[in-house]
Amino acid sequence: MSLLAAPWDVAAAAGADRRYAAVGDHPGGAAYAVATAVAFLAVGETYSYWENRALHRVPALARLHAAYHAVGSPTPFAALTLAFHPLDGYAQGLYFHAFPFVVPVHRGASRCSTAAVRTAVM
Repeated sequence: MSLLAAPWDVAAAAGADRRYAAVGDHPGGAAYAVATAVAFLAVGETYSYWENRALHRVPALARLHAAYHAVGSPTPFAALTLAFHPLDGYAQGLYFHAFPFVVPVHRGASRCSTAAVRTAVM
């Protein structure tokens, strides 16, 4: 999964994403930073719902997702095992990488939103 995500990280490190460092760097200021953090959560939850639905309804994706259900009773640490097919795991985290390339987002808001989602999942 890391190899699949690496191009996003390389592009972000090169400045190709739309993250900004200071709240004053965006005309919307703090209100915009908070709004994008909330939007990140809303988009993420919506994406997760539809992505999971596709994993169960589209036959090709269901085959990839079968490894997850074969584990039996997965724990929060299932991602550290072979509970996910690499493409399944990549698809589940895709919006974490893609969102800051589409929407200008404060680096801190991006990190807080990502941490909130990861904490809620565990």
